[in-house]
Amino acid sequence: MLKKLLIISLRVIPMTLAAMAAINTIFTFIGLPTNWMHYVGGTSVLTLAFLYLASYVFKFCEYHRMFLHYVVVCNTINTIDYYYGLPVGDEQFILLHLLLMFITMIIVLILFLKKI
Repeated sequence: MLKKLLIISLRVIPMTLAAMAAINTIFTFIGLPTNWMHYVGGTSVLTLAFLYLASYVFKFCEYHRMFLHYVVVCNTINTIDYYYGLPVGDEQFILLHLLLMFITMIIVLILFLKKI
């Protein structure tokens, strides 16, 4: 029973993290406070490494990992912007994230349809 619960949670957590990353980006652009989101959907490198490892151990499909790839790329962009600053305005920054969301969803859809 616990193994089934673990597998179900490992399948849902990447999607939840990706959704929280997208909502965090949109809320930050709008100007709403997002401190609470860091407690719910914030991830560390070790957490992402565990989720990647677990996805390979339990032989999940690649489209499950695409959500993890999205979170890694978003965190990388946000970290670079925070520490070094990207030479783009707010509108270009949100468009970059929206483009990343769109590309990720298209790839997930293609991978999901290939599986079916």
